[in-house]
Amino acid sequence: MPAISSWQMDIDLYPLDMMVCTDGYYINLMGYCLIPLGCFSFHRDLYENRPESLTIPMDMELNRLDMASKRIKRTPSELRDQLLQAAAAITALGPAWPTSAPTAAQLTARANAIGDSIDALHELDAATKTERQTRDRETSAGQNEMRLVDGYTSGLFGPGGAQKASFALTPILPGSRLPAPPQISNLRIRDGQFPTSLLCGCEAVTGASYEWEWYASALLTTLLGKITTTRSEHLITDLDIGTRYWVRVRAVRGSQYGMWSDADSRVANV
Repeated sequence: MPAISSWQMDIDLYPLDMMVCTDGYYINLMGYCLIPLGCFSFHRDLYENRPESLTIPMDMELNRLDMASKRIKRTPSELRDQLLQAAAAITALGPAWPTSAPTAAQLTARANAIGDSIDALHELDAATKTERQTRDRETSAGQNEMRLVDGYTSGLFGPGGAQKASFALTPILPGSRLPAPPQISNLRIRDGQFPTSLLCGCEAVTGASYEWEWYASALLTTLLGKITTTRSEHLITDLDIGTRYWVRVRAVRGSQYGMWSDADSRVANV
């Protein structure tokens, strides 16, 4: 690659597919070309009469797109900061900035819009977290109360009393014992609907609840959290961006526990 000390720019910036390469090197900015002195030449009459051999090869264009994807930030917060820094640089450059390029005001407005969306999502996540904690607390309290109801109805009507059905409780028949639940075989993990969350799901098991555990390593030695749910899915929240988590689940039916599923893992994204 030749050393570049100065730049030549035509006010009528030519789109990339109209460029002619003379020594195999070019620079592109926002879909238009800046022409290094001594590296490129372009003339309208040359373009109109160019031979096919002078058009830019496809692999060069793919390489340009790949380089651009690595320079442009991908996460919303980093892109917001990049836009603001670019806007400040455009303002400092003043009239030398091309009139056909994005303006400082345009980049600032875009950055502010991204920032507002980030703030709104954070507020939503905080509100959802509070509601989820309330739901889980009330659910746990309700389960404890129903266990008491189960015990009291057994005392009043006997464990197998038909009256228990009126309390939405199945009578305990003498000698009845459900088999242990099967091992979960279809554990699935995908991105949750909220930032830094993972939604875990599995096949339903008749009459069972589900015990979930998540870990910080594939060895399952560092337990980060656990919960028992009545539904065959669970949303794990407040995870670290870019960190991989391992999850396993087993079915629970009464006092009997199924085998743990094979652990699955996924990286928590924004």
